[in-house]
Amino acid sequence: RLRQLEIDRQQELERQLLKEQADQREKEEELRLKVEKIKAAERERLQKEKERAEREEELKKEEEKQKREEERKERERKEKEEKKPKEEEENNLKELYKTLNEKYKNEFPKGTPFVCACEKGRVEDVEGMIRGARAAGVDVTAMVSEVGETNLNSLLSQLMIAALEGHSNIIEILLECNADTATTVNGGDNALHVAAYIENETATTIVELLL
Repeated sequence: RLRQLEIDRQQELERQLLKEQADQREKEEELRLKVEKIKAAERERLQKEKERAEREEELKKEEEKQKREEERKERERKEKEEKKPKEEEENNLKELYKTLNEKYKNEFPKGTPFVCACEKGRVEDVEGMIRGARAAGVDVTAMVSEVGETNLNSLLSQLMIAALEGHSNIIEILLECNADTATTVNGGDNALHVAAYIENETATTIVELLL
């Protein structure tokens, strides 16, 4: 009888132990599942945070791209606005150059337009022709040094005819454009030689300019 009681008691203890172990395993499993759930939620949160950060970065890049594009367009607009008056001015100067040349061809059919303008001492026309020629891409230094026909069909450079007519202001303009004082015509005379021959109130000034 005592032996049976001992066996029953031992079996009861084993059942309790098994139950406690089962309960412990159940709790551990619940805890594991809870931890796994927390980890999954954290991973999901981190993934959403990453996606949000990526969207913000893409949006930032897109905004920066749009800003750069707007800045580029604004620069182009300003450059165009700044360039427009300059182009208009150049076109006006080219048209002036053309108009003055036609004017002198009509007024002095036998003469070279620029030479005749220098011959007549017309400062405004001479300056207009130079500015217009420069706007048209003409080599101004070569232009002011060339030999051409005067109104009386004499073959002279602009410096020579200006010296001959006593137009010191025209000579100053031509020299500012680097006119070649050494240009000669038949006989080897240059502008300084011509200035030395003439006798008028500007002769001394012209010689000093040409030296």
